[in-house]
Amino acid sequence: MENEENKSFFPNLEAGEKLTKRGLGARPILESQIKAAQAASRSAFEAARTLGISYNTYKKYAKMYGIFDDLINQKGIGINKGGGIRNRKYDIQDLLDGKHTEYPLWKYKNKLFNSGQIPEACSCCGFEERRITDNKAPILIDFIDGDGLNRKIDNIRVLCYNCYFLLVGDARIKIKRKGVN
Repeated sequence: MENEENKSFFPNLEAGEKLTKRGLGARPILESQIKAAQAASRSAFEAARTLGISYNTYKKYAKMYGIFDDLINQKGIGINKGGGIRNRKYDIQDLLDGKHTEYPLWKYKNKLFNSGQIPEACSCCGFEERRITDNKAPILIDFIDGDGLNRKIDNIRVLCYNCYFLLVGDARIKIKRKGVN
């Protein structure tokens, strides 16, 4: 099947012959091959990947033929770049429906904000500033009914540290005093 796909882009490819890496003595990329790859791709990088060449090689030949600017979506907006593949075990919708209660809370919070389901701002005072050091907003997730296992979206409240302390209290810190257990 891979050879059939390559046959459409490389008409001179013999049956059973595989594409080799490019280097000295390699055949130049034809204008028709680049146009066929552009028709089948959504970005210049994807067209290069379709041809089995590097982006710089694609760019060199496309500019040489004057068709580099023909691709509509050169920047690749809306195309999955391959990142976040390891993070697909738990779907965000399953987490919001209350499944996977064993999922760590800090990962759950990051996934909520990254997916855009909940804005990364305090729901009480609207605080949304970020730290300079790591560009993260210092906010916490609070569960309205107090049950940390009920992780449905209607039970979640995003609070900054100040509002968390005023509304919930300091539930996370346990003070040990001398002589008192």
